[in-house]
Amino acid sequence: MKRLFIAFAAYCALSVAAFAQNGSWEDQLKSITNKEEKFRFLIDFVNDHPEHEQAENVLERATELASELTQDSLLAMLQQTKGNFEKTHANYSGAWDRYSAAKSIYLKARLYNEAGEVVYKQMVLLVEQNLPDSIIRLLDQNKALFRLSEQRLQNRVQLAYGNAYYMLGRNEEALNTFLGLLDGMEVAQDTQAYISLCMNVAQLQSQFDSSMNWYRKILPLAEEADKDLHASLLMAMGWQYSQRDDKIRDSALYYFKEAEKRIGYLKSPLIKVNLCTYIADYFFERAEYILAQEYFIKAWELGKENGVEYPILLHNVAMGYVALNRRDSASHYFERYKEAVKNSEDNYELLLLHQLNAGYLRMKGDSCSVEVLSEFEKAIAYAVKLEDPRHGVKMINTHVVNCLLDSSLNVTGKARIAESILEHCRFFYGLTNRQGQLLNYTDFLKNYASLEALYGDKVHALELYRELTAAYGEMNRKKYMEGLDEALIKYKADLKDTEIRLLTEKNRAERNMRNLIIAGLAFALISLFVIFLLYRRENRTRKQLDERNNQVEELLREIHHRVKNNLQIVTSFIHIQLDKLTDPQAAQALKDTAARIAALASLHHSLYQHEDLSSIHLETYIRKLCDDILHTLPHDSVRIDCELEALKLDMDKAIPLGLVISELITNALKHAFTEKSEDARITVQLVRKEKWELTVSDNGKGIPGNLNEAGQNSIGLRLIQNLVKKQVKGEFSFSNQNGAHFTVTFLPGH
Repeated sequence: MKRLFIAFAAYCALSVAAFAQNGSWEDQLKSITNKEEKFRFLIDFVNDHPEHEQAENVLERATELASELTQDSLLAMLQQTKGNFEKTHANYSGAWDRYSAAKSIYLKARLYNEAGEVVYKQMVLLVEQNLPDSIIRLLDQNKALFRLSEQRLQNRVQLAYGNAYYMLGRNEEALNTFLGLLDGMEVAQDTQAYISLCMNVAQLQSQFDSSMNWYRKILPLAEEADKDLHASLLMAMGWQYSQRDDKIRDSALYYFKEAEKRIGYLKSPLIKVNLCTYIADYFFERAEYILAQEYFIKAWELGKENGVEYPILLHNVAMGYVALNRRDSASHYFERYKEAVKNSEDNYELLLLHQLNAGYLRMKGDSCSVEVLSEFEKAIAYAVKLEDPRHGVKMINTHVVNCLLDSSLNVTGKARIAESILEHCRFFYGLTNRQGQLLNYTDFLKNYASLEALYGDKVHALELYRELTAAYGEMNRKKYMEGLDEALIKYKADLKDTEIRLLTEKNRAERNMRNLIIAGLAFALISLFVIFLLYRRENRTRKQLDERNNQVEELLREIHHRVKNNLQIVTSFIHIQLDKLTDPQAAQALKDTAARIAALASLHHSLYQHEDLSSIHLETYIRKLCDDILHTLPHDSVRIDCELEALKLDMDKAIPLGLVISELITNALKHAFTEKSEDARITVQLVRKEKWELTVSDNGKGIPGNLNEAGQNSIGLRLIQNLVKKQVKGEFSFSNQNGAHFTVTFLPGH
């Protein structure tokens, strides 16, 4: 099978972007109102589901919408999508024409990168048809266009050049192209292209170890980048092992099976088909024909399901049935293969046709017939025509040797056949001297020597027998050494497998750690953002509350200020009225009232000057109140002593207590000291016991008469009792103890 550059085929298959669709396309289309968005939706649907039963109808709908749109880019996109649709249905000429139309529109619109992408799609068409000469011509014709395209597309074009050189057998040019591209490429630019490049370089290495080093270098990258590329890499490594002549070639099956484990996740049908074919070839070369045939059939069925119906797949199934000697099945697939390649001009396909026909005739019992030898001659002729004949010669060599072996006892009198066989044997022999030994070389050498001895050059036959003896000696030496080498070979294979597994685990651990770090950073950033939002909201709320508090405090200060002013106005009115009164008792009553109002005004004056409007330091307030009373009602011979403990009290209790103190001190100044005394004093005490006690006492003459009657008859005392009981929520008592003694007991709380 043509299995050149499976990595490149996988890379081409991966160039289509994934687009997930949920539900009916018609239902989704109804939800879109914009015409251009509708058009793009339809285009994406066809590109991602070209084999959908409704794809053609969707494409027609897109064509109708395109007639209403005028953008060149959209019209080119339509032509490109039609090309993709035709390519999916194997109409390569139709796809080519559509791509050409899209390219012309893009060029007209000066969208050079898009035009280059379309040319690249045309190149993929040529890859699928195995036309390397046409690939190079196409790329050469569009060099100027590619220079105007993005760097990523230019890299892919260089990759295509290298693959075309390889397909033409120009391996040195291919290797130089790949290495030159690798020098200027970074992995991050295009990981898939980088992996494909390294795989191609590995395939072109002359030394096995060098090739495997390239593969192992990119194995972790491929596993992380894409499942299709990873499977392609495992297949390529398995194929390299399968080409070994020593025991280590058995490691090929390990890599093939590792790739097979991932077959359910692969996107490219070509990679699936190639994988099954590789495994089948592995078993076929070891004469395990039943297992080989299972995979040949699986490859054919996968190809048929996914539109990859290459004739080579029919050839492989037919060859499998020939090997199993199942004539009817072999005949069925042989006829189908002949029908598929009847008009082919491909040397490789024609080589396989004549090889298969020879095997089919031998299976029918005609192993020594002229027809069998004629078919082999034709197969050999097509093998020689190949650019690299080793591929063809290696495939037919086993069957030629078997044919010569069957024919060697029955060619007497058939000089023409013998001479023809010898001619081809000499060609094989010369090829081995130039390019290395072929498969089954000792069997070939033995039959070739026998034929030379019977019908050719006897001297050359003797040289061949000597070479055969040396080959057998080398084989025996290898056989004896095989037991010693087997453990070492197995150890090396296990070591390499362990290295691969460790690399994979390391890559997975690094990926998990990277994901964990990213998740941690994301969580930290989100947490910081949330904290910042909460802080900002709290700060904003605090500012708003502070502003409101300031506003309230200003309002309260204004209220206290106005209340003080109003009380002063009332006091002024009273004093004006006093001038008109002739009754001394009435005048005294108004004076007392004015004094009480003045005390209230003084209290409010203190409040609006205080910073905290909700509470007040009572000891400070009392001292100022006493000073204000002495200033209002001067009495030279009386002093006020204040013995006060610190207490911060709510305004609800501070105001009535201020009135009580003002009333008691005013009464004492007026009535307690009728006679002058050098030791006249009023004492105000504030102490904390079980409750707080406020005591106002004097050393004057005391309360005259019965205390109970005095409490009932005195307006001032009745006022004090009401204030203490109803507003202060405390208790009031008074007595004569070397003067009047008044006590208010209260709790500072509400």
